[in-house]
Amino acid sequence: NSLSLSYFIGGTEKSLSRWLFIVLNVFDLLVCAFDVLSVAFFYCQGPGCGYQEFPFRVSFTVFDVSIESTAFATCLLGVARVISVCFPFYHINRRAIVVAAATFLGQEIVRGLLRFYFFYKDQSNLLFYIKFDNAVMIIFLTLFVLINSISSILLAWQLLTNMNRGHDDTVNRESMTKSNKRATVTVLIVSAFFLFCNTIFGISLYLQIFVSTSEGKLSDSVKMIGMVTVWLTIPLKSALNPRG
Repeated sequence: NSLSLSYFIGGTEKSLSRWLFIVLNVFDLLVCAFDVLSVAFFYCQGPGCGYQEFPFRVSFTVFDVSIESTAFATCLLGVARVISVCFPFYHINRRAIVVAAATFLGQEIVRGLLRFYFFYKDQSNLLFYIKFDNAVMIIFLTLFVLINSISSILLAWQLLTNMNRGHDDTVNRESMTKSNKRATVTVLIVSAFFLFCNTIFGISLYLQIFVSTSEGKLSDSVKMIGMVTVWLTIPLKSALNPRG
């Protein structure tokens, strides 16, 4: 992610896709870094270590915010590429993109602050808020998976259509230059990583919220699925993204 980020930052191109790749790389880097930090703070011994200590709560909050933010950035990237390929003469309103991103990040920060409040100030309602927050995350991830699925299908269809037509008309030549084709394939690869890993993550969240034993506790198998998806599947997606 660091190498990919340095490539895009050092580039001279000022396209929307470049800036979206930068944002995606930043949040993927945060996911990978704070995944390691969260596990380290959880299992370390000594002052400041453990699930209830402040360093872990901060690290895990940044990790949570970064998970949904990288998903949102992947969605923006997919939609922007679909518009670029299918409607090559349409100019995307960058201000609208910035407003949408700022709004999304704002609600992420508010939810993160609420986690701190309930954890340190209102423990009696903490479990209820965690379930509510996880349900919100499932809704977001479901929307992101649907949007990425639709954009990936449209991109693949347009790519194959233009290749079969042999770039006979002006629109096809404009929308599928060599560099444009590479960018489209890259977005498809990134979307494939996203769909695979986040679908597994969403299913595990659903199991943790709605599936429990007769005593109201999570079964060991559900706990194991949750641990694997949170601490391995999502960081793996973020680590694979730059390889696109």
